[in-house]
Amino acid sequence: MISNFASYKPDFPNSVTVDATGKYNLTKIFGKLNVHSRSEAIYEAKRLGLIPNGDFI
Repeated sequence: MISNFASYKPDFPNSVTVDATGKYNLTKIFGKLNVHSRSEAIYEAKRLGLIPNGDFI
């Protein structure tokens, strides 16, 4: 979920707004999980039981 979202690039002219919003949202999620990267966020979310272990390879 987070790993796919962070690399998502839409194909419409306002993609800068979407990218900025996506980065903002990821920054907020990272802060709540007290992490600094997508991989740390996924690990921590799994550890906390927010993501079932089967959802990511």
